[in-house]
Amino acid sequence: MPQVRRIDFWAKAIAARSPAMLEHLQGVARALVAARRAMRTTLPPEFVNNPPMDLLYTVFLADDHCATLPPLIAATGVSAPVARRWIDLLVERDLVYESAGMIRLTDAGLILVAETCQAVIASQTGVDEMSLN
Repeated sequence: MPQVRRIDFWAKAIAARSPAMLEHLQGVARALVAARRAMRTTLPPEFVNNPPMDLLYTVFLADDHCATLPPLIAATGVSAPVARRWIDLLVERDLVYESAGMIRLTDAGLILVAETCQAVIASQTGVDEMSLN
């Protein structure tokens, strides 16, 4: 990774962990999770399910960005084997890692979720308020 990209990556990782930014981004993530749960009450599952995003948001909202497998499976709305395959893919893509039965966000995973929440904020406000950049 070139030096400039590496510096930008770490700057975003640090910004996403600042208390004010984290609270703001987690509020957006909670709203997105709630909206998806609401949609599941009226729409067929195949219209709503997005297991990798459900997994990432759930870990992002968990204490210390760390969760055990049962709540992650419940959050996806899919079977345990399907959720497991998605977790394995997220591990392969270096967005989460698994250790001692816990699934944790990597720095890359944290930045991905934070930037996704930031994009939602920008789409609703028209500005990059509290941008990670």
